[in-house]
Amino acid sequence: MPQFSSKAEQLAKKAEDYPSIFGSINLTGIRENVVEILKLIGRDGIFREYTLHDTNHIDALLALVDKLIPSDTATKMRTADWLLIVLSCYFHDLGMLVTKNEFESRDTCVEFQTFKDWLLAGDKGKDYQEALDKLTQRDQEEFLYQEFVRKYHAKRIFQWI
Repeated sequence: MPQFSSKAEQLAKKAEDYPSIFGSINLTGIRENVVEILKLIGRDGIFREYTLHDTNHIDALLALVDKLIPSDTATKMRTADWLLIVLSCYFHDLGMLVTKNEFESRDTCVEFQTFKDWLLAGDKGKDYQEALDKLTQRDQEEFLYQEFVRKYHAKRIFQWI
């Protein structure tokens, strides 16, 4: 069982003491599952060159939360406030997970095709196309899909949750 080093997580964990409000929430279990899912980002090529979005990334965000929330505000916050903040830190990048099947089916994704048309339109599209022309066809497709997912990863996780 991990020891929560951030004040935000310690306060969010108190939700476990209120099953009539929060059900059988298990913050440790949620964190462990999220960490395992985050390890999958980049495994099939998409986002392989991005900074790892692992435990260290989550802990860095939670450390920022601890610094950003003034103590007088923190004392007024309720367990639900802390839980929502912590879960937001946990879940915020899960939308960057791309399965091999999703990538291979990208040509049937209307949203991706619309995004690609938008990205490659006009003067900015010319700049993108010049850069893309230097890549292999597979790398071009990975880059474009990666850009699509990066732009919409928050919307993706919102839909999944």
